[in-house]
Amino acid sequence: MYYYFYRSGKIFNWKVLRANLEAKATDKRFGDDIKPFLRPDVAFDAPTGIRDFIDAFDFLDRPDARDEEFLALAKGLVGRTKSAKKLAKTRHVVHPLKALMGPIPITTEAAALTVDDIRPER
Repeated sequence: MYYYFYRSGKIFNWKVLRANLEAKATDKRFGDDIKPFLRPDVAFDAPTGIRDFIDAFDFLDRPDARDEEFLALAKGLVGRTKSAKKLAKTRHVVHPLKALMGPIPITTEAAALTVDDIRPER
């Protein structure tokens, strides 16, 4: 998920997303906005759906070391940090997706991508 936000030039912030979703869960208009996209026979309770989503993705509030390293790399690449200390932490990363995914299998092509390959166009 972090990578997709990075590619769009944004830094993902779970706390902001969660707060936004929690605000929507209490706003009746949010549920009303969703109903036109559902089949008439589908029952949808927006507050329950939002709570289920938050519960399922709550792990995003606890990034591990690889996540933190990738976020630091992303922030450096999109110019969100100038901190020499933070940039030094990621200077050794050559294959960021491989580093981010760790033991999780990814395609050879994805594992081979370098920092320059994923650098956003400016």
